[in-house]
Amino acid sequence: MIISFLGDIAIDNEIFISRDVIEFVSGSDFIVANIEGVILKKKDERHFKTYGSRIFNSKDGIRKLIQELGITHANIYNNHSIDYGETALNNTISFLSDLNVVILHENNLLKKESSQIKIHNSGMAETFGIYAISRKYGININDMFLNKNLNDMIKNNIVYSHFGIEQIQGLSAYEYAWFDHISSLSPKIIVRHHPHCIQPPFILNNTYCFPSIGDFAFNFDKKKNSIGMIVKLDTANSKISWRHVNCKNHILSLTEKPSFDLGKAKMLSTEEKQLLKKRYCKEYRENWRDSLKKSLKYILGKEKSSHVLAMSTKHFIQPFVLDELL
Repeated sequence: MIISFLGDIAIDNEIFISRDVIEFVSGSDFIVANIEGVILKKKDERHFKTYGSRIFNSKDGIRKLIQELGITHANIYNNHSIDYGETALNNTISFLSDLNVVILHENNLLKKESSQIKIHNSGMAETFGIYAISRKYGININDMFLNKNLNDMIKNNIVYSHFGIEQIQGLSAYEYAWFDHISSLSPKIIVRHHPHCIQPPFILNNTYCFPSIGDFAFNFDKKKNSIGMIVKLDTANSKISWRHVNCKNHILSLTEKPSFDLGKAKMLSTEEKQLLKKRYCKEYRENWRDSLKKSLKYILGKEKSSHVLAMSTKHFIQPFVLDELL
């Protein structure tokens, strides 16, 4: 059984897919992708999310991409799944289902003849609303530390997860602890997406770990250039291969295969820690007094965004990384 894994997809128009991309994934029995934004019935639908970026996918673009590549499974357990509310999420599920795309849940059985394997889907949904509405489509990564039944679920299976720190190549100590815990349960492979950049893969506890396969096709609004990896697993012999992929100005093509030292994981550099300190301070997480002030303003109706409240929960990675930065 051959399974190909794609990273984040958010496209605002149809894209041209080069022959080399189609040939690389051809022969796959299953192709799994993260659909980062919802599919709207009309572009002027009112958004539900009150902070940060709001993402949706072009109907025609997604339909063409799915049909040309043969995508079979999609993750919707991500931080943009409820940007436009529950109705838009349900519309996305119906749209994908009409294209015979299976929506990933926490545990998913893939079968081909006498072979079978499970995909364990997880992530950080981020914000209370998403967790309440979409949690049946995956398990929160923090809960994975506590779940005593994970060993039976994960051993010799696949872990596919959506969480991390955006645009940072190094891993925080908290992220590394998660990879260490999950890899100790002996999965076939761990594939993560969300950071929107490629993070070098490594081997931990005899498990191939792909901390971030980046963007498969992320040409949305002002972002017209994205990079990522396609990872392919042959479950019969556990052979793993991968290629770089680039989507620039709505043209998707392969680039040179990256060479990685599959030794130790790349951890946060001093420069990245300094960058994150500034970023988190701006988001009211480093200074607890500012965080408390903004939370009170929200409760009193003087602050439109509940972002800071959500960021104080287990549905965001920031609180777990913060101690490492201070």
